[in-house]
Amino acid sequence: RIRMNMHGEQARLSSISRRTRSKWDDFYKTRHNEIKKKPQQHHEDDDIIINKVALVENIDDSTSNEEEDDDGDFGDTDYKGANARKHNKHAVAVVVEKKSKGGTRRQVKRKAGSFIARGEKVDLTDILVDSLWKQNMQDLVIKQDPKPVSQCSLLPLKFKFEDDQDSFTHEKTDHDREIDSLFHDLEMGLWESQIGCTNSNSNPSISDDEYSISMDESRAARCGRGDHDAFLDEQIGIICSYCSSLLLEIKHVLPPFVSIINSPHNIYIHCGSNSSSSSSSTVMDLIPDADKKQLYPHQLQGLEFLWRNIAGDIHINNMATLPANGGRGCIISHAPGTGKTRLTIVFLQTFMKLYPNCLPVIIAPRGMLLTWEQEFAKWNVDIKFHNLNETKLSTQEMEIASTLTDHQSGHEKNNNNNKDYIRFVKLFAWMKGGSVLGVGYRLFEELAGEKHDKNNNKFKKILLESPGLLVLDEGHTPRNNQSLMWKALTRTSTHRRIILSGTPFQNNFTELYNTLCLVNPTFSQQITKATNRGRKQKVANAVKDEWACLTNSISKKNDERVKELRSMIEPFVHIHKGDILEKTLPGMRDCMIVLRPTDVQKKLADKIDQVLVDKFLEHDYLASLISVHPSLVADRPEFSDQKRKLKSLELDPLAGVKTRFLVKLIELSIRVQEKVLVFSEYIDPLQQIKKLIKDYFCWHEGREVIYMDGNLESKQRQVVINSFNDKKSEAKVLLASQRACSEGINLVGASRLVLLDVAWNPSVERQAICRAYRIGQEKMVYVYHLLTLMEVNKYVRQAEKDRISQLIFGHQGGGGGNELVSEDKLLEAMVRHEEKSVVDNNNNNISMFERIVHQPKESDFINTFGFVDLN
Repeated sequence: RIRMNMHGEQARLSSISRRTRSKWDDFYKTRHNEIKKKPQQHHEDDDIIINKVALVENIDDSTSNEEEDDDGDFGDTDYKGANARKHNKHAVAVVVEKKSKGGTRRQVKRKAGSFIARGEKVDLTDILVDSLWKQNMQDLVIKQDPKPVSQCSLLPLKFKFEDDQDSFTHEKTDHDREIDSLFHDLEMGLWESQIGCTNSNSNPSISDDEYSISMDESRAARCGRGDHDAFLDEQIGIICSYCSSLLLEIKHVLPPFVSIINSPHNIYIHCGSNSSSSSSSTVMDLIPDADKKQLYPHQLQGLEFLWRNIAGDIHINNMATLPANGGRGCIISHAPGTGKTRLTIVFLQTFMKLYPNCLPVIIAPRGMLLTWEQEFAKWNVDIKFHNLNETKLSTQEMEIASTLTDHQSGHEKNNNNNKDYIRFVKLFAWMKGGSVLGVGYRLFEELAGEKHDKNNNKFKKILLESPGLLVLDEGHTPRNNQSLMWKALTRTSTHRRIILSGTPFQNNFTELYNTLCLVNPTFSQQITKATNRGRKQKVANAVKDEWACLTNSISKKNDERVKELRSMIEPFVHIHKGDILEKTLPGMRDCMIVLRPTDVQKKLADKIDQVLVDKFLEHDYLASLISVHPSLVADRPEFSDQKRKLKSLELDPLAGVKTRFLVKLIELSIRVQEKVLVFSEYIDPLQQIKKLIKDYFCWHEGREVIYMDGNLESKQRQVVINSFNDKKSEAKVLLASQRACSEGINLVGASRLVLLDVAWNPSVERQAICRAYRIGQEKMVYVYHLLTLMEVNKYVRQAEKDRISQLIFGHQGGGGGNELVSEDKLLEAMVRHEEKSVVDNNNNNISMFERIVHQPKESDFINTFGFVDLN
């Protein structure tokens, strides 16, 4: 950088050495005299001289213009801005001298890899430079960017773009990890001492900026510390643009021949292929190379399994047409969170290349249709998705609607906002081919079910006869053969049905039988053959009896019957246990925490035991509410005499043992910058907890506290999910309904998951856990099953159902069998704090922890609760 004083004194050159500056003086004096002797062209008052010189320089676009006033005062010029250091480009300098009546003007422009400098005279004080000049200035022009410095160079650039990443990372040594662990324990001890001391969301961590030491950042000081601004001179080597030091000779600069790319998956090396090497191509060749590299091994196996069941083969030459028998269906029973949606999209992408007019339909819970639509867009799949549940038309559907309205009368055009009209437009766009139709289970039941509605009859024929492929996401949903939904799905003409479910077994074997018959209508015949009864069973009730006989033995732990059942479903059920999660994710730690209720909760529980003896379901519901917080039953008639007292406890987190645990967990989690996900089977506890933590932490709903249930609109729901998963958002806690939000959504932003109550169906809890423990999770996931002694029986029954599911489908909930898991230091800190509070209060307080079981197994129920037989 060259600075000049107000009196026109000689410039002070801060960017070059004194010896180089003297050489420039001699050169430009000689050059100036030569220019004066040459004849010049005059255009009235202007006298223009252009000299081309080669300059290796970094140029900042923001300093592209500089002017000098008439009195000769120059502004500061900086050719080495932040952006210039990032690009490190060579450029061509063209010096232009322009004389006029009003004085002289000098301007620097960057243009197509070069810049033009305009000044009053060509001497040392008119040229702004930051690098070495070449001796032959007339003919040398640099026309190309410098070669990048080898990654082996010891001189990495000082500055880089924010999204630039290093090609390799240095792994911490055992010593470094031990030091980090010691500091973490120290911080945990400090935080543990502060539990309950504050109710504000103050972050105790101090910014590094508060301890930053002022340091001389001038260019001379940086060079003195060895922090040079390096650039590549192709004739000399790597030199500093400020002090002109030679950092690396050109003979030692090597070009980067190899570019290493780190990938979380296997490394695929494409060496080219010879089309003649294979006699017949397979459907795997239809997958784009980029997609094939992103698929996991179990997804590739599942893709081949789908083709063999739906189309009958994987060799393209054998599939000129689909089988005339309507095909058969299959079940993709991969553990939740292992990429079933991605697998299905790749299958549809390849299937529609061979059969573009197959008209596939995806039936899913209403809230998941938007997720499907986003997944199609995320993977850049050239397949249109028509959401029949959406009440607005897309851009493409609007174009189709405009063509249809041209043929309508004026009265018919006024019905364009009618729901039926919008649905017909979507169906019309779908039936043109090359697209997928998405519809919710309830809407499909309404439009294609047995209800006698003249308007629905218009849709029934289309939805039952037109689809050539049916995909049932969360296909265990229609599992009751008496429901209108199950009956409507079985009446679809196509037998090419795909069920996606991480938990096909829900409550009992009857529901499993209905699910298997839905996807494979001929399954009942297989049962008849497998039982070897010696006669054909054509009556449905007789088949069910044989099924009951088979499954009752499984409940009694008959291994032979288990093998027999698995061999029956193996041809059309593809099972993946979720091993990919254990290999690719940090891990999951599952804890069953038995909490000791408060005195108020004990009294309320004793009362419902006396009052609601014969009302089992109502007793179960009230017991769940009481175990969370006693104020939840303040408005119940059974406790009208205690209403005022219970209402006064509404905002006291210590009044309920589960709210007490939850508040302390949140208080520690925000210290370690982890988010908490709370699931409950009921809405009332979530509403109560929302009010309580807003008051306790002084938080705001929609910012730190996020609430989500089934009443939330699909688009707003997706906004909430994206906000919670965003690392930069202020969200700390997400309260979610277990029934409405436990399937098909991604909540990897959370690493602490609390199951507030016990569900009768264990698959619901497993699905809820896999909202956070799934592909894309970057942290260790900690799961807390909270229960009191009044809920133990319910939890044991749930464990029995889970055991049967694992016997048949082999799921472990996506990693529950992983014994090599890290310690839960937050939970340990909470236990120590409870013990300390008991000692400090002379045993007047009682610890809220009754028992903690890590990675619970069946034997733990015997040791903990004394259950000998779980059947």
